[in-house]
Amino acid sequence: MSPEAVRKFEIPREEWPEFVLGFGASHKNWLLEIIHFDSNDLKTILASNAPMKDFILEDEGDLNLLISASENSEKTITHKIQKPEYIIMG
Repeated sequence: MSPEAVRKFEIPREEWPEFVLGFGASHKNWLLEIIHFDSNDLKTILASNAPMKDFILEDEGDLNLLISASENSEKTITHKIQKPEYIIMG
């Protein structure tokens, strides 16, 4: 199946806490890539083929999404998405 054929859908904001909790628990240790795009669309790969450790919605007045993965047995990468506007799965 081509990437274009994958159905994408947005998670409604009021469902984020439940979705993030369930997704994090059911996908723990799944291999993932963490890719960051800056405001100029410059792509930086933060983790590649790394087991997911945590997928957390942090509420510090504003909602933040934290994604952690193990690069190796000694190194964990954590990426914080501050004030996400949407979560799209596909």
